[in-house]
Amino acid sequence: MMQANNAILKLISNETLDSIHNIGVVTPSIYTSIFTENALKHEINIDDENKLTDTLLDSKIQLCQSVQEKKHKQCISTQ
Repeated sequence: MMQANNAILKLISNETLDSIHNIGVVTPSIYTSIFTENALKHEINIDDENKLTDTLLDSKIQLCQSVQEKKHKQCISTQ
């Protein structure tokens, strides 16, 4: 489920970046407005942005921890 969420959010982010590419100055409210519009096109509700952000950050933190554990095990096994 999280991979699907990441994929659609990446798609929405890319669409938003494409949309703002030619805008000289992009304020946070302009970015938010365009991002929200793109999300709605994909039937994604981003009303609970804090929960969405927490979920994405948790995923990235878990990935970093996993990489760190693997490197630690590799270091121990080579000693």
